[in-house]
Parts: sequence; C-alpha cells; structure tokens
Amino acid sequence: MNGYNITRWIECEKKMKKYGFTYKVSENILLWNKKGQALGTFPDSNALFYYLCGYEYGIYIKV
Repeated sequence: MNGYNITRWIECEKKMKKYGFTYKVSENILLWNKKGQALGTFPDSNALFYYLCGYEYGIYIKV
C-alpha cells in the first residue's frame, strides 16, 4: 500500500468533515451530506474517494 495514498485519504476525510459529509460502511459505503440527504452508494473506498476528491490516481485502501 502506498503511504502517499493514505495521506491523501486522510486529507479527503478532513475535507468531508469540513463540508459536513458523513459515510457509513456496510456492504457498500453510503454517503450523506449535512442535511441528511443520501448522495450515493459506493462499492469501495476507491470509488468514494474519487467521487469526493477527484483523485485521478486512485487509492488502494479497501474497506
């Protein structure tokens, strides 16, 4: 696993918290905004990260 990618994931989580996004991991990852509106379901953390932070290189953290 690439340490750089872990750093980028931490940065993304800070960004999510700043804007009031929350997520829950079940079979998939569910994402909500601060109004409690469901924004989407993602198959893994790579997809969530790409959606939220536009990280073009992808990450290698699987939930």
